[in-house]
Amino acid sequence: MLAEIEDVGQALAGGLSRPRGPLRVSVPELFADLYMGRIAARFVARYPEIALEVLSENRLIDPLIEGVDLVVRVNPHLDESLVGRIVMREETLLVAPPSLERPGRRAGDEASTGVPAIILPTTAGMPVWLVEGKNGIEAFTPVPVLRSSSVSMAWQAARNGAGAALLPGSLVDADLRSGRLICWGSVPERRTEIWALYTSRRLLSPKVSAFVELLCAAFPHQRAPRSKES
Repeated sequence: MLAEIEDVGQALAGGLSRPRGPLRVSVPELFADLYMGRIAARFVARYPEIALEVLSENRLIDPLIEGVDLVVRVNPHLDESLVGRIVMREETLLVAPPSLERPGRRAGDEASTGVPAIILPTTAGMPVWLVEGKNGIEAFTPVPVLRSSSVSMAWQAARNGAGAALLPGSLVDADLRSGRLICWGSVPERRTEIWALYTSRRLLSPKVSAFVELLCAAFPHQRAPRSKES
């Protein structure tokens, strides 16, 4: 709290339009790889008096203990010590290389032929993938050909023909547009929310506020609430 008061005091002395000082941000590795380069470049150009440090890591940290001003988290659990804003919402898509034949069945029908699948820890407990596509709900039985704890590795393996995978929509968007991957549908139960979280409920320092605003502005079309039909 004393550090936050000092930040606000310095900002008031120097003018609210000039956030300054060190800013430590912790983000997941995949988010860092996909987005943080351009976001960080834009931020340091706009706020040259802020010394930005980005920590790319997948472990769950305590911002107060580790001296981090802001954390970006995927589907965070409720935590009374942290508040923040949603940065983006996105769907999980079932994607496959064009060379992979598409099996499937309507939900409730007999079991389908298995599909070669790349399995991530978040999908390891799903014996059947229920996917919403243009023909309604279809069921796919994943037959693991590769297991990985890395979303980036699963994405690269799918792009190179290893099998189908459940991946974030933003990650595969360019591949879908180019035809390198084909979308078989979305998984309604696995929509993802990404949040920017910080510790103070009372005093939001100007440098944290500036970063949160720029971060949210980077995803203007991916923050609106989704209806059940979307």
